[in-house]
Amino acid sequence: TAVMKSLLEHPLFSSGSALDYVKSPMVPDGVIYATRYGDDYLLAVEVELHQKSGARVRQKFIKYANDPEFHHVLYVTQKRSVYDAYGKILKGLHEEIASRIALCLAPDLSPSGCDYLKATYWLRGKTLEFNDLFGEKGKE
Repeated sequence: TAVMKSLLEHPLFSSGSALDYVKSPMVPDGVIYATRYGDDYLLAVEVELHQKSGARVRQKFIKYANDPEFHHVLYVTQKRSVYDAYGKILKGLHEEIASRIALCLAPDLSPSGCDYLKATYWLRGKTLEFNDLFGEKGKE
């Protein structure tokens, strides 16, 4: 809930919830309704406090990529080891799958939230800042 509250401070995230109902077999920790360059999309948010097995994570990545309900998924963790391991898994997956899943390393993640602007993001093998991933050029 704290991660969702922090993320929903961004103006391009119109609404979201940790308890939202979505017609999907996937049950993320949170759902955010967002807009980028005028296009609406649905972002699943997964908070990873502990590293899961590689096979389990790979399977979940594939399920999310094949789920028509979610356009993208953001995995948030405070642990560098989880961030690196999940990035390695994504590098081994097909581009169509990997392009829908982003990682967020937020070392200050706590029960009270996190500073999403100071976190490190990863998508398609590139390290990014928040506005590179979610902002709109010329509107930050």
